[in-house]
Amino acid sequence: MTLNPWFDRVILFFIVLSTIFLAIDTPLDDPESTKIVFLKYCDYVMTGVFVIEMCSKIAALGFVGCGSSSYIKNGWNILDFFIVASAIFSIAFS
Repeated sequence: MTLNPWFDRVILFFIVLSTIFLAIDTPLDDPESTKIVFLKYCDYVMTGVFVIEMCSKIAALGFVGCGSSSYIKNGWNILDFFIVASAIFSIAFS
């Protein structure tokens, strides 16, 4: 179930942008370099966008008990939930 084609396109844009930023990152760079600091802040922003996306979908669809269209009853949303949760976990413990 799609909420809004515009919403999906914006989120897809952020997914592509996040993927590009992940591809630019390399463990050989100096952790204090401008590039790595920029990518770290971009990761925070992207995580924030994806948390907002997840929360808005949960608010619109319901988390579990709202019928067959509930957020957690869709395979892509389950994947999304675990990716966002792991990103939050990573930021919290880094």
